[in-house]
Amino acid sequence: MTDSLERMLKLVSLLVALLVGLALQRLRSQERVRDLIWISSFWFVIPVLVFSTFLTISLTSRLGLSVAAVIREAIDVALPVDLESKRAAADAILAAEPMDVPDTVEELKAELDELRGGRF
Repeated sequence: MTDSLERMLKLVSLLVALLVGLALQRLRSQERVRDLIWISSFWFVIPVLVFSTFLTISLTSRLGLSVAAVIREAIDVALPVDLESKRAAADAILAAEPMDVPDTVEELKAELDELRGGRF
């Protein structure tokens, strides 16, 4: 398709959507129509768009590595710490005395609930 034909189709579809929207607003039962449009959009149109989007996107391992690198860099920028401080923190964690932990999950939940003061 040529660029001018594509632009014309976009303009026509935009005008059609505008006219349909105006007509729907003038209806007496617009709440019912709005609800039907919302339900159909939520349950049918949006899932199809999401599914087709995920089918067309190709995720590579390079992208995952890039995202991880950006996150690490953001952490380093937000929390600037020199290497010696990081080593000291790691040494302090590794040198800490082992702590007692509950024997069962139920005991752990009870302990956490007690620490939170029953708020959660």
